[in-house]
Amino acid sequence: MEQWNFIYKLYKISANFNTLQADMWKLLSENKNDLKAVYSLVPKVSIDYAILEKTEPFTLFQSILIGMI
Repeated sequence: MEQWNFIYKLYKISANFNTLQADMWKLLSENKNDLKAVYSLVPKVSIDYAILEKTEPFTLFQSILIGMI
């Protein structure tokens, strides 16, 4: 079984979320002190589909390399 781990710089993943999943980012950002209350409102979509598949290739490549170390 393969395991994948991804490491991001906070500013990069935040920017990607804000750009690619703006509604989700807004919901989570505005409720960061009570995530449990809004969790059921967050779309059920994987991080792969929501962010990784739409991220610039070089940024994604850097993350994969770090994840494989």
